[in-house]
Amino acid sequence: MTSLRVERGHLLVRSGAGRDIREARIPKVGRPRLRRLVIFGRGGHTTFEALAWLDRIGASFLHLDRSGRVVAMSGQPGPDFPALRRAQVAAHDTDVGLSITKCLVGAKLSGQRSVLERYGSKDVVDRLADASQALGACTDSRQA
Repeated sequence: MTSLRVERGHLLVRSGAGRDIREARIPKVGRPRLRRLVIFGRGGHTTFEALAWLDRIGASFLHLDRSGRVVAMSGQPGPDFPALRRAQVAAHDTDVGLSITKCLVGAKLSGQRSVLERYGSKDVVDRLADASQALGACTDSRQA
């Protein structure tokens, strides 16, 4: 069982049961800086004050159940740069956009292939190799 609360300006995290309870007191300005707090399991509780404390220092909160399913989470939205999004959309039909697309898709195919070489069937590995070769022959982003 895990609990979160704020006590004297610090985040107090308690976890465990019976005589095996561990406690951590986390300051706002500690080093290294707290970036995310992940809670794993079913039982426990937190206060809204603890969640607000995490938000104020820019840390995210994630609660996972025992199967790894997200129960609750928080976080700050990333930076919003409309000009960057417009440039990314415009780059789609350029040589630079094609090069970036090939690089990203190629890395994805390579990663999938390395996993399948260990755990998958040879037939699927061969099809991924064919897809990697076809990627090299693409002349626009729509083909990739």
